[in-house]
Amino acid sequence: MGKRLTEKQVKRLPVGTDIYMVNEKTGEKGMFWIVKSGREKRLKGISTILDIKDRAGWRYEVEEEQ
Repeated sequence: MGKRLTEKQVKRLPVGTDIYMVNEKTGEKGMFWIVKSGREKRLKGISTILDIKDRAGWRYEVEEEQ
């Protein structure tokens, strides 16, 4: 299990960081990475780009370094 993050913590991470969006009911994970789009940071997946914002039923996680 990774470390849970809030929207503000995700926005402070450097570009290129891998982020997981986890569905809290099913545990299903989607992998994204942080990209710069103009002045804002966004999450890029394989086929989509999302704004970094809190979503009901989802949480952000990042792998913990050992």
